[in-house]
Amino acid sequence: MLVEFAFVVVLLFTLLYALVAYGLMLALKQSVTNAASEGARAAIGADLQASYDASRDSLEWLGSKCCRSDGSFAPQVAGAPLAINPERSFCSSTATTPGDPECVTVSVTYDYAGSPLLPPLPGWSLVFPDTIHTTGVIQLP
Repeated sequence: MLVEFAFVVVLLFTLLYALVAYGLMLALKQSVTNAASEGARAAIGADLQASYDASRDSLEWLGSKCCRSDGSFAPQVAGAPLAINPERSFCSSTATTPGDPECVTVSVTYDYAGSPLLPPLPGWSLVFPDTIHTTGVIQLP
């Protein structure tokens, strides 16, 4: 009876860990997607710093894994797994004149392999993604 219990407990623990790890990863992916969208929306009528700030504020729940705490603009902070890169450019690659529409693209990347939300079980690092990346784009009026 004790041997069967040991097998079942290991299986149950692994299943519970997989559910929690997947839920956290899904929440992180959704937060990164929302941060890119919020950053792109914040660029309307403002500068890239406002876009960066809006993206950073959307990811406050990550705490020390997030961005600069002093609020200064930086694409990548040393030691932080999160990179927020807002860029302003023409929407079309063939556009060159000042009257052509401009777009703001906000790329948010989280280095999940370097800083997982939960420590991986042995052998499970193959199942988790290396990075979680998303991009938000908006055309400026």
